Amino acid sequence: MPQSSTAAVESPKRAAILAQAVEVFAQQGYRHADVQEIADRAQVGKGTVYRNFASKEDLFDAATYDVLLRLERHMFGAVDLTEDPLQVLYRIGTAHTAFFDQHPSYLEIFVQNRAEFRGTVPPLHKELHEQMIGRLVEVVQRGIDGGQLAEGDPRSIVMALGTVLYGTIMFGCYVKDDYRLTALGEVSLRSFLRGIQGESESSQF
Repeated sequence: MPQSSTAAVESPKRAAILAQAVEVFAQQGYRHADVQEIADRAQVGKGTVYRNFASKEDLFDAATYDVLLRLERHMFGAVDLTEDPLQVLYRIGTAHTAFFDQHPSYLEIFVQNRAEFRGTVPPLHKELHEQMIGRLVEVVQRGIDGGQLAEGDPRSIVMALGTVLYGTIMFGCYVKDDYRLTALGEVSLRSFLRGIQGESESSQF
């Protein structure tokens, strides 16, 4: 089974730049974000930023990837993938929405990425996405083999789950004053999991 990704060892300065880049991009948007302000907040010179990142776009890609790594660790870190497949999917799904509920700036980074770059995904991001999908496909396949999940194409089921989770956090942007993402995610996830349970499986959701 593929193992969780780990970020390369970073210097304290690079880590500080990325942390401040996430906040500035989230607050001001990609186009209006000032690299000098990111440098000032990180307490480094602007030249140091450009020694670590070739351009503003490169910095944004790195900041987005950093958030993606954090999401992966949050989703998979506390989950034993050998447990009951339905419970694994439930815990991973609730962790996903809780992550963005707890860190609104991280959600804004993903919104900015879609708005500015029309969903263009750098190779490193694609690799991490595929690794996460692969781990979930193994969980779903085990659930199908064990009868906990209905027959179906495991990758398609994982992609459908991703659509439910992504749709929840995007819709949550519009109703955040009335609903918490975790509450919306709970309803969406339970409905989805009920739909993919095997016929012989007693309802858990």
